[in-house]
Amino acid sequence: MRFWLRGSLRLAVGLVVLAILSAGCGDGASGPDAIGSTGTTAGEVTTAPAAGGDQAVVEAAADSWPEPQDTPYHYQSLQHQEWMRNCAEAFGFATTEIATVPGSPPNFVVRATGAQNERWYEVSQLCQGEAEERGWVTPMNPANEAQLRARYERLLAANDCLTELGYGTEPMSWDTYQETRDWNVYANTPFASTLIISPYGVNDLTEDIQRQLAIQEACPSWGPSD
Repeated sequence: MRFWLRGSLRLAVGLVVLAILSAGCGDGASGPDAIGSTGTTAGEVTTAPAAGGDQAVVEAAADSWPEPQDTPYHYQSLQHQEWMRNCAEAFGFATTEIATVPGSPPNFVVRATGAQNERWYEVSQLCQGEAEERGWVTPMNPANEAQLRARYERLLAANDCLTELGYGTEPMSWDTYQETRDWNVYANTPFASTLIISPYGVNDLTEDIQRQLAIQEACPSWGPSD
């Protein structure tokens, strides 16, 4: 199993899980782990276009993408992940199917080797930025008070739910959240973070992972996936 923990890697047997250590973004994470995760698949090599044509590539991908009917959709929703996966493939990256596991935000894996992870990070920022500029998705880092307030209210609701289950954290005030934008409401759950299951491991979930996902399904902090 490859167990991806932000900032470190632990090995086990036959399962890929992403653990986002800070749920302060409200929708679960920031950076490449949140918008299509990187993983290494033996024997697969991905080649992306040269950097000079990046803007043209992302604009062409967006121009050919069906205009979303209900926007903006939530960061890390299924619609968001569908766009990010399409955009990754436009840059030449091979991807897995999107996994939609109960209790886990939708997620796909970019099949990139270690040297290509930095390139995928660059591409993911371009893809995310294009979606935000076109008004398709709520920003990963809210630009206005209304967006930030909506994210805070979602965290409050999740924390209230977690408190009823015995996993709540000390409620954070609006003023503090505005200043820090960092509130990990899952800090007292078994994994102390949000787990995101990749397509590689959806049929092989350990008991502790199933328990964490059941908590997240009952009290999600991210946006809807449909």
